[in-house]
Order: sequence, then structure tokens, then C-alpha cells
Amino acid sequence: ICTSLRSTEADDKAGWQVSKKLLGELETYHSSCDVTAWAAIRVLLVSPANNIPLHSVPRGLLDLSFEEDAMHDEIGLTKVEACLNHAGMFHISGACPQYVSELSTLTSKCIQAAESKLAENGESFADEVSYAEVSSRGSLRWDLLLFAEGCVGACQEKDGELLTKLACSGPWVPIISKILGDFKWQASVICSRPGSPAGVWHNDGAHSRLLFDGEAGPPYALCVFVPLVHLTCPEKKGDGGIYHGRGCTAFWPGSHRHPDCLKLGSFASEILETAISGAPMNAGDALVYDYRIVHCASPNDAYDLPDGDRPILQLTYCLKSYDDRSKNYGYYE
Repeated sequence: ICTSLRSTEADDKAGWQVSKKLLGELETYHSSCDVTAWAAIRVLLVSPANNIPLHSVPRGLLDLSFEEDAMHDEIGLTKVEACLNHAGMFHISGACPQYVSELSTLTSKCIQAAESKLAENGESFADEVSYAEVSSRGSLRWDLLLFAEGCVGACQEKDGELLTKLACSGPWVPIISKILGDFKWQASVICSRPGSPAGVWHNDGAHSRLLFDGEAGPPYALCVFVPLVHLTCPEKKGDGGIYHGRGCTAFWPGSHRHPDCLKLGSFASEILETAISGAPMNAGDALVYDYRIVHCASPNDAYDLPDGDRPILQLTYCLKSYDDRSKNYGYYE
């Protein structure tokens, strides 16, 4: 990308925004310089990324949304698979609202039990903790493993039956099976409390080292988010600030295909404006995404709500040869 302040946004939106940002930062340190001279400077941006995905999703998550019926016929599955391959994610409206009440009871019980155990060790969810069952994802945000085959989990065996039923018969299972074939799965709850800050841009799993042409191969793991509360998009406040409420997760559609996108998440969000909010979502909706997609948790500032926690059931499906637990949780119980 080679651009300058003399370029127009119509010529090259991404390049124009980048040059304005970079030269604007420099100009604050050299305010006495001639503005005309600054405008003449050319900005050359060199990135190792062969392609930077700039998908058009003007309606955000709604442009990636499917009804549950799409999962039950070959034509619908083909459309969903194409969306997942292109954007790295898709949304299912009204996926499993009938499970929300039981799941909320289950996760609340497991969270309270984990919190009591941490208190015995003089710890809390505000601390950085890393155990086999629970691991911090930032202050007041944690990932609590509920159930996994052959592994310790936070829930009881009878509760595992509920999770197994959902994991093996949820409306997303046909597309999971089509893409991964024979898979294994695990369930956890990711929860953020009021006061938890924004996360960092990341992906849940790395790309293969055996890449050609800079693009990733087929997925080896897929994740399903099922919010247990209603999630809303960030809103601008009268004072110019942002109200996030319980918050949600922001995603960069298409970033799963290019390994170098991992380092460009904040740039894609703030400058290119290609990231979208994983909201609005009703409790019991589902968001399915490729494990390699770049995403980031938003803050939780829902101090005004009686219960401002943001619990999200996370079902992780992967090839049987892939080991997720050792990467995302601690060793000691």
C-alpha cells in the first residue's frame, strides 16, 4: 500500500485511513512543520500478509445468520459451509432456547463451587488463575471447564448428560460432522463480570506450519458459543463514550484464512473497521466459528444491571488427534 494525505478516501479507504493515522501521529510531535510538507509525504506499508480480508458485512452478524432449518437439508448445509469457509463464522438464530434455563442453573452452580475452591486458596476470579478446571482470560473473566471426555470437569456426571445431549444433537452438529468427520468435544463456560476489561485480539488455535500461498487449510477445530443471557452491541453514550453493557465478542471475518492476521486484530478493528460484534444475540442463539479466527472480548460495564455477568456456554469440537485442554488450561487440579 502506497498512499499519502493527498489521496482521497474514495481512492483507497484503507490506505487513506492508515496514512492519516500515521502522519497524524507524527504531526503531533512536529506541530511547527509545514502542513503542506506533511501532505506530500508518501507512506509505504509493507505487510507479510498476502491478503487482508475486508469482507462486506454491513449488517454485522445478521449478514452471517441462518435459521435452524438451514442445517437440515443439503442445500442449506452447502450455504452454511460456504459462509464458514469464507467468513470463518456463522450465527444460528433460536438454536436452543429450550436449554437455557437448565444450562443457567448448571453453570451457576459450577461457578459458585469453583469460586469457593479458589477462596480456600486465597484466590478469586479477579486474580490470574490457571488450574485444570479453570483458567483466567483476564481480570474478572474466566474459562471454567465443565465436561470433557476422559478429563476432570467442574460438573457432576448427571449434569454431563445434559451437556452431552446438547453437544451431540444441537442444530449445528450436521455442519460440524460434515467438516470434521469423527470428532471429540468438550464444554466450558466463559464468564465475564462487570469490571472486566477488553481482552486482547487472538485466535484460539494456531495455523498449520505447512502452509502454501499464505492461506490456511480446512479447520481442525470449531467452537460454538451459546450465550445464556441476551447480548447487545456497544452503544455510544451522550458524552462520546461507549456503553458495552454485558459486552460480547468482536470477530474479524475472514481472518481464519491468513496466519498473519493474528498480529493485525486491533488495526483491523480501529482503522480498517472490518471487525464485527458477536451481537445482538438472544439467549439460546448459537455462534459457530473456526478456531483460527481472530477475535477479542469486549469489556463488561453492566454495573447498572442486577446481574451483569456474561455467561456463555462454549462447546469445542475438534479432530480426535488435536489436544486443546493442555493449551488452554493449567496442569494442577
